[in-house]
Amino acid sequence: MMTDFEYYSWTKSVAFKYQCPKCGRVVESEKMTPPSPNYAADTQADSECIEEYECVCPHCNNVLNVDLISGMYYGTACVYDLDPKKMLKPILEDEDDETYQAQKTEETDLGFYTTAHKALYDIDSLSHETKETLYRLLYANVIAYMEAYLCDTLKYMVFYNEESLRSFVEKCGELGKRKLELKDIYCRKEHLRKEVKDYLDAQLYHKFDKVRKLYKNGLNIDIGNTDTIEEAIVIRHDIVHRNGKTKDGQIRTITKKDVENIWEEVQELITRIDAHKIKKMIGDIVPADVETQVIPEKDNNTQTKITN
Repeated sequence: MMTDFEYYSWTKSVAFKYQCPKCGRVVESEKMTPPSPNYAADTQADSECIEEYECVCPHCNNVLNVDLISGMYYGTACVYDLDPKKMLKPILEDEDDETYQAQKTEETDLGFYTTAHKALYDIDSLSHETKETLYRLLYANVIAYMEAYLCDTLKYMVFYNEESLRSFVEKCGELGKRKLELKDIYCRKEHLRKEVKDYLDAQLYHKFDKVRKLYKNGLNIDIGNTDTIEEAIVIRHDIVHRNGKTKDGQIRTITKKDVENIWEEVQELITRIDAHKIKKMIGDIVPADVETQVIPEKDNNTQTKITN
């Protein structure tokens, strides 16, 4: 028996409240530090590192084994010998070292923009050689953050409700064509969400030909033009896998302006996708057959659309 929950890749420490399976008392575990993932890897799976912990009940000394598995996009806390119903609340502490906060694992947090912008301007006070190195790393991190957003948002939209999940499974080419024997139909249905999640986690979110199809065919979302970002992904590959050199051995010089420019491109991409996400949520709340009418404003020439 095992229960798990996810945490952000930048989470500083992980804890959780649970009902002890032996004595039944409510216990809060000690803080556990997630291992650092391999950020040079190309996939979530290849980047994962594991740290093992023990959680001891102070009332009856019952021991639970805990694995923290950290990847470049997110981490997973696996608590063994604990019924999922007895897991009361994950508690995550972020890099800002603020008070513990319970967090929903499927929400997309764009707080890294504020943190990274501060880091970008803090670099100005460093030496020229150090600045060049840090700008390259920050440039690569912008792409990594974008990949995390694309992955998290896709999973959020797919699992938003049963209709979204069904539509994605039916329209997503590779996933929808998987074979199914009749004897496996009930077991397959019970584990459908995990199968879809595993499929999404295995994708490379810097491969835009595939990402574009996943968003378009599965969710009917056009992510728009990504030419500039795709050029940046090639640069990011040189930074991560060739120590900042091109195939010809030339050093890539990354400036503060380069980081700001790719930042703007990624923000525009996120804004486009978020607009589709909000539209879908509103569409689910407001029925399509609700009549609308346009009433002119008294003070100006603009018009406001209201719902009956």
